[in-house]
Amino acid sequence: MQRSRALVLTDSIFGYSMLYPYTDDLVDCNDMSQDAKREFARVFHERLLIGEPNYDPELHFNGQQSNVVELRLPPSLQPYADRIGKIFDMVRFIENDWKRGEYKCVYMSLATIHESQIKSTLQHARPDDGDVPTMQLVEQVSAEKGGASLIAAGFLIEGRLTRATMAYLEYFGFGLQLLDDLQVSSSKISDLLSELKRCWYIFYSQLSFIWF
Repeated sequence: MQRSRALVLTDSIFGYSMLYPYTDDLVDCNDMSQDAKREFARVFHERLLIGEPNYDPELHFNGQQSNVVELRLPPSLQPYADRIGKIFDMVRFIENDWKRGEYKCVYMSLATIHESQIKSTLQHARPDDGDVPTMQLVEQVSAEKGGASLIAAGFLIEGRLTRATMAYLEYFGFGLQLLDDLQVSSSKISDLLSELKRCWYIFYSQLSFIWF
């Protein structure tokens, strides 16, 4: 990480920090049908990975909420247009710092988090649903979600990462996510979880700012 410039909060880190609380709030709401949630997953994935049809790398998003009519959402998502508009605006904050044509890995990493979020819903399946998650599934999803989260944060700081840095972030993120998903009660492991979360807080607090 660069450490020779002034410490400031960037548009991309702000957008990233707000992006997934907004998406979680939408996907977890009870008034949204499963079909609408699947449609949102598709639309949001395209927004992250491909961008808007009229994307202009020279435009700077100033934070004013976008016109939801211009989103051209399918009918099933129209009742949630305002909330989806806020989500897409967070992506625009990220686009302020990282032009799509030059930093494709930034948006690939964000799309990977989104895919992992969709898979993570399987971890919370209930026996009544006829689908009980196995330890193998928990480990797989935790590895993907935790690793993807830290890798994306790294890309939002640097724009590009070495393979060694990506590997470090992936394994560290996996450990945090797995312990959190298992919600262990053993005092020894709980102490380890607290220490890992403390390290994560320190690490993320550094990621929340970029050195210019």
